[in-house]
Amino acid sequence: MSPAILFTKWLLFKSNGVNILPMRQRAEAKKAWKSLPRAETTIFPFRSFPPLLEFFEKCLPKDSHVALIGGGKGHLVHLLANRKRTFVTLDIANVENPAVPLVVADFEQPFPNIRKSAKELSAIAAFSLEYGDITIATNNIADILKPDEVFIFVCHHSDSPLIIEMKFDERLFELINLAFQNIATASREEWLWRCRGFELQIRKLFLEEGSLEFPDFGPIAECDEQTLIRYRTFWRESIPPLSMGLHAILTLRLGYENPNRLGQVLGYFGQSWDALREHVEFAAPLLEKRIRDPQDVIALVDRRFRIFDRIGINAIGEDVGGVVCFALAFKKLG
Repeated sequence: MSPAILFTKWLLFKSNGVNILPMRQRAEAKKAWKSLPRAETTIFPFRSFPPLLEFFEKCLPKDSHVALIGGGKGHLVHLLANRKRTFVTLDIANVENPAVPLVVADFEQPFPNIRKSAKELSAIAAFSLEYGDITIATNNIADILKPDEVFIFVCHHSDSPLIIEMKFDERLFELINLAFQNIATASREEWLWRCRGFELQIRKLFLEEGSLEFPDFGPIAECDEQTLIRYRTFWRESIPPLSMGLHAILTLRLGYENPNRLGQVLGYFGQSWDALREHVEFAAPLLEKRIRDPQDVIALVDRRFRIFDRIGINAIGEDVGGVVCFALAFKKLG
């Protein structure tokens, strides 16, 4: 089967004749979250933000059983451990080699009994509840806590560098989706139009973000083997989002010049597309939220909790001054 036919089948499979962009449903985010590999350390650099760790120590009871909600492998335990605290991590995926006992649980569903003997139970949700329905999740957390037991909620500020980066990835995904939608049935003239329009939009996007400039591939009609070699060399030196944009551009160019040459890049492009799509699906619920003040968080938390402490964590390095995240400590009402 020729690469052109394979390319057509692949695009029709991806689009199913409709817009490829997935609907922003929490179910899609959960599916993506389940398949994401869990890091060997905490993804957020907690050690670089001592005030946040001090906040945890101040608000957490010294001898409680601590539930890490959406805690992955539970590596936060290494920053909170003492001789009296015990830990359990609750995650939607059955992660391998957890640092503490693992309970597979969806935080939008009722939790199993995780209380340990007569010990006081506490809960920490650090950068996890934002990827779902916060009100439903905190309702489930309230169900497992007794009056006056502590729940600490840590969430991203909607203008933090991480959120800005995720929004950039989302815009890139939407541009690629638009360029490739139903491309298999496009006329040669339309294909050329998409090549030119897509390249202009991608260059504009990266220029707005202050990223690396795109290499000059020359006129679209002169795309050849040397272009592919230059592209591959540049891709190895580029950040992942830029490489994805370059790969999409080159795929369109090669498809315009000669559909039979698409097989050279289609395999990797398909894998990259899937990775970017999964990343955007995972982040979609987070990007839809508007959290720029502690009150924005409080308004979403179950009414059985009362706040007793809070902290805003500022960025470090070049971004000093901007708030990265909020940490709020609650107690369950009697």
